[in-house]
Amino acid sequence: MKNWCNKEYFDITQLDILNFDVDKFNELIQRHLRFVPGLSLAVVTEAGVYATGAGRKSVVDSSEVFPETLFYISSLTKVMTALLVMKLVESGVLDINESVYTYVPDFRFRNLNPDDRITLEDLLTHTSGWPDLVPAYYATSNVSLKEHVYEELSQVRIVTPPHGIFNYSSANYNLLGFICEIVTGLPFSQLLKQFLDSIGMSQTHYNYQEAYTLKTMAMGHNAELRSFSLSPHIQDHPGFYPSTQLLSNVLDLSQIVRLFLGEGQINGQSYLNPVTIQKMMTPKVRVYTNRGDCYGMGLCLKTRRDPIVLHEGIGLGSFSRMYLIPQRKVGVVLLANSQLYGLTSKITHYLLDKFPIVSNPMIYRGFSPLDSPSESLEHHQFAPYYFATNGQPVAAQMSKSDDGWYITLRDLSTGETNEGKLINNEHNGFYTVINALQRKVGFGTRDHNGLVSSLVIGTIAYTQVDGLCPKVLSEGYKGSYVGFLEDSCQEMTIHFSVNPQEELIAALSKDNFKLVPIPYLKHTFASKIGRVEFLAQDGVVYGLRISDVLRFEKIA
Repeated sequence: MKNWCNKEYFDITQLDILNFDVDKFNELIQRHLRFVPGLSLAVVTEAGVYATGAGRKSVVDSSEVFPETLFYISSLTKVMTALLVMKLVESGVLDINESVYTYVPDFRFRNLNPDDRITLEDLLTHTSGWPDLVPAYYATSNVSLKEHVYEELSQVRIVTPPHGIFNYSSANYNLLGFICEIVTGLPFSQLLKQFLDSIGMSQTHYNYQEAYTLKTMAMGHNAELRSFSLSPHIQDHPGFYPSTQLLSNVLDLSQIVRLFLGEGQINGQSYLNPVTIQKMMTPKVRVYTNRGDCYGMGLCLKTRRDPIVLHEGIGLGSFSRMYLIPQRKVGVVLLANSQLYGLTSKITHYLLDKFPIVSNPMIYRGFSPLDSPSESLEHHQFAPYYFATNGQPVAAQMSKSDDGWYITLRDLSTGETNEGKLINNEHNGFYTVINALQRKVGFGTRDHNGLVSSLVIGTIAYTQVDGLCPKVLSEGYKGSYVGFLEDSCQEMTIHFSVNPQEELIAALSKDNFKLVPIPYLKHTFASKIGRVEFLAQDGVVYGLRISDVLRFEKIA
């Protein structure tokens, strides 16, 4: 047995499970190291934590990865924030059924009426209707969480109807984090650190510069055809502390797994009520990704076969995954310093499937599949088009033929169209296959006439529109704009011009692409780099935002 920072763990080769072949496991690890420079892995059972590391922290040196090596965990941060919120709920400080305005009365969602009610549960379950946000992670930012809420989140539009549709967004958790600050009077980073320290996660933090200087962190890598290049250093973004910014390792994250499997207890000490853990692991809304069927509070849920609780973080050259199977009382944490993560399922399932099913009262019941098309879709009315809410210039269209329903996706910037038949699977609901990719399909709320307000195809929500590509006067948007993109540490210039067809064209580096007017938004366009909103005062354009947060200033 090994000991690190008062955490005892075993080497993973000591894992005592049925038919565990150490040689085969090591072969899986070595195969995975063709796709990532380094990884760290922990298996959590009732008997203890079993961990290992493999590969290198960076392609520029030979430092090895160990179980204690820190990784950027991206969106896995949201699980910690959700636990903190639920701890405050247990303390009576927060109520997830209360409106956001109860706690932040001077904040307003940009395009909702003041009496429209978005609750803390809507934020926890990603059903507020906000789109996802990405800052310029490699560019320096001094925006505090409070400034982020009032100056940036207040400008983010709700893009899908609140309450009913899952639309994954870091904005939800950033606002939750600020609400935690409001009700406790403590900075979010300090508040979360106190909670994490209390459950034995003392090495989890936001201190990038210390991690870089002491080389305790596995560096993120961009990957292409099994070759790796080092990602730039991540900069401090306090506004995104609640959603994406933590550094952690598999030993600390094993405490989270133990907390869930122990129904709020670790080593017999209670940190959360079992009812709270049950609520977090209860399906609240359907999702249509391949990583889950439903979402609870801060957790994805797979409800077919063995119910699985999971969350992942993907971005900035790193990958993180937490997988739990309550029915088998086992969990796995995997961290890697590249986003080429295809083999992680083979590793996690190779381990998890070897544990026997045990009696566990925590097992939740998943949603039943959607009704068959013959029964349900015949009573649906569809809008002429549905426009992608993620800022991409893509529209979806539903149509019915003699042999069933079809979905057509049209790239409005290139004119390319692709079609897939809608198929109903009695276990998984609707899906379609477009460009050889299988995508789950869901339908939003209907009005009194049966008109469907939104479609969800895979990870993307689409909102109803009556027409596409409205005519706009593009001359006022011409010029050069300077700023930072999400994946660059270099200041970049985007040039906008108008072609003979009076379409707005962007030039970025050596790439030219068309912008498509979003039918229901003024001064806003969809593009391959996201939703572009031009900013004007007294009729004069002075800048733009990309996907609500990335700010560019007009220079010419």
